[in-house]
Amino acid sequence: MKTFKIYSYLIECLSNMHVGTGGDNFGIVDKEIQRDQVDNVPIIHASSLKGAIREFFDKSILLDPTLLKKYFGSDKNDNILQQGMLRFFEARLLVIPVRGVGDLSDYSGTSLQLLTDYNKFVTVMDSSIQLLSLPTVNNEHAITEFGNATFIPSFTPIGNNIAYFTNEKMNSVLKGLPIIARNSLENGQSENLWYEEIIPRGSKYYFFVAVPEEEIIEFSTELESKMLNNVVQIGANATVGYGFCKIFKL
Repeated sequence: MKTFKIYSYLIECLSNMHVGTGGDNFGIVDKEIQRDQVDNVPIIHASSLKGAIREFFDKSILLDPTLLKKYFGSDKNDNILQQGMLRFFEARLLVIPVRGVGDLSDYSGTSLQLLTDYNKFVTVMDSSIQLLSLPTVNNEHAITEFGNATFIPSFTPIGNNIAYFTNEKMNSVLKGLPIIARNSLENGQSENLWYEEIIPRGSKYYFFVAVPEEEIIEFSTELESKMLNNVVQIGANATVGYGFCKIFKL
């Protein structure tokens, strides 16, 4: 039976991002982002995340095809199917930019639910990571600012200029994510207008990857080092600048 080492990462969106559900919605928003079915918090499904990182190594890094198949599995066009060695877990939202509340015009927001979820998953997946302190909010609609002194001294995934929301307020924020109108032109004429939900730039997600113990050295040198030192595109609409991200090690 194989044993695995868990690697923990943070995704920071450098541009707006749309990782869609893969189908059209018949409501006001035509193309919605991926969300957790239980709490409705934005996520990136493990399959979507794995696919984006596989594409990065295939098209941007030009990783040796043998290593690509070894770690990520067969391509959909391969005749012989092979399971990849890496085990990806979904990416979950940690902070999201919020504007126009109180005296601050531009800051990042989080909540008890998002921080508690982070601590829960870190406890289960990677006990070497220090848990985040949970600030106290006395008023239902209070916003409490705090800097990085409360968090991990060497590298805080939260960052600075953070506003802490109650779960109710954050749920309201997440229900009202930006909607972008997209248009398809044919011969200069508008033929198809649709509305697309996005995650704004500056948002941060966290995720975990399980690596077989015997593959740690090769994984660290051949994959992780390249992933951490380049921009990775996640989700749709790369041609209009969506989904460009940096990945950091937690």
